[in-house]
Amino acid sequence: MFVRDGAALFVDAAGRRAGPTQAALVRGGDVLLLSVPVGRDAAQTVFPRGRALLAWDLDPTSGGVTALLRGVRDTDAWRWERFEAPAGSRRGLITPEGLAIVAGETVATLAVSDGGDFRPARSPVDGAPEAVALDLDGPWFCAGPWCRLGSTLTWTSVGAGDRWLARRDPPPEVARARAPERVVFDCHPAAAPLPGVEMDRGAAASGYGLVATRRGDALSLRWYGATLQGSASLRWPGPAGALFRAAGVLDARTPAALLERCGDDHSCERAFATSRALVPLALPRTLPGAATAHATDDGWIVRVDHPRAAVGAVTLAQLSPDGATRATRTFTFAPANAPVAAGTLRGATGLWIATGEGALRFHPMTGGAPVEIDDAREGCPAGAVAEGELRRTTDAAAVRGEGWSVDPDEWQVEERSLVVDGRVCVASVSGGEPRDEAEPDSAREGVAVRTFILSTLGPTTATARAWAGHAMIPQRCALTHGR
Repeated sequence: MFVRDGAALFVDAAGRRAGPTQAALVRGGDVLLLSVPVGRDAAQTVFPRGRALLAWDLDPTSGGVTALLRGVRDTDAWRWERFEAPAGSRRGLITPEGLAIVAGETVATLAVSDGGDFRPARSPVDGAPEAVALDLDGPWFCAGPWCRLGSTLTWTSVGAGDRWLARRDPPPEVARARAPERVVFDCHPAAAPLPGVEMDRGAAASGYGLVATRRGDALSLRWYGATLQGSASLRWPGPAGALFRAAGVLDARTPAALLERCGDDHSCERAFATSRALVPLALPRTLPGAATAHATDDGWIVRVDHPRAAVGAVTLAQLSPDGATRATRTFTFAPANAPVAAGTLRGATGLWIATGEGALRFHPMTGGAPVEIDDAREGCPAGAVAEGELRRTTDAAAVRGEGWSVDPDEWQVEERSLVVDGRVCVASVSGGEPRDEAEPDSAREGVAVRTFILSTLGPTTATARAWAGHAMIPQRCALTHGR
């Protein structure tokens, strides 16, 4: 017997092994007797979906899945349809939403049915799915919106986009590979401070500040500073009293901002604003601060981090210069804390994932085989011609000067790395203090730098500009490595 969606199904466990099997469906006080055209073992798989019933037919010898049956009540009788499983199928699972999933030895055999003919499932992996084996002997089950297919694959109805999560159980304990050294830039004043724009108001970014004011649905945005100027009056209809935040885009050449509005449940929706328009973004609702925007040569990339228990998950949205969404894709990876970065390679937008072996692997949003590139972790040569770039945030290079340093937990920081001659090198680092106003002098030690831009001149040298109050302080920097 099982109970689901207000219905209870009783199956005659003493029925014939070859079938048919007698059963009774109880729903809302009504008792319906039916005959399921499968054996007693297969009858245990009967699953109610709305007013229909789904069941697997199993091979009496191997126990493997051979077909999906769908029963619909027609007056006083039940009419059953049969949909053959693809050749090579061995295991089957029906999700709480009534989606039937079958698979054989590899990911390439995955197929799904909505109560009709089976169709190939979208591959959860890039590259060659026939080379990725499935765990057919492990547990296949659903718990709420999550369904586990052995130890290598998970399906979920949570969120939008791709619903397959390629995963593996924790591997045996082995000696961990040495963590990559972190790039550190040590900077010193190269000249006397120069007069600059006052930078003690708004959320500081790469050489500019963003001041955002919200009154009901009306938004006022102003970009000001040495590298960017502009203003906008926009509207974003929504609930009153929601937590609101606006963040500038580092290295932006035109005014832009990522807007975030969060409800009482601490989940947030996003919109992208330029000086001309505000565009709501259809992205996963996540905790505050889990989204960032990056500038590209022909538009923008918005990244949303929403990790799950066993895997990391990142959704990327590729935007046009005016903020319209061109494409979105959700990537999953393991381990969940693997360093990742949004970026491009040879004209494609996608996600860079660190391999832990001194290399990065690029996964394009459009699918296809990933590309692996060595991560040099040194400055780019002057005048380098790049075939790709990546924007690091979680593992960006550290920058420190005389009397000031960048706090990665408090600042908005981004490292721009380029793919040059088959290797990844550091081209620039920029950042700013996102608080609306400068920290009081009494709470500071040293120079009150709020934002900076650093550009490399070669493998170990760089130049930078740091803004503090009304002054811009030229810097000369040297690249070192640390932990």
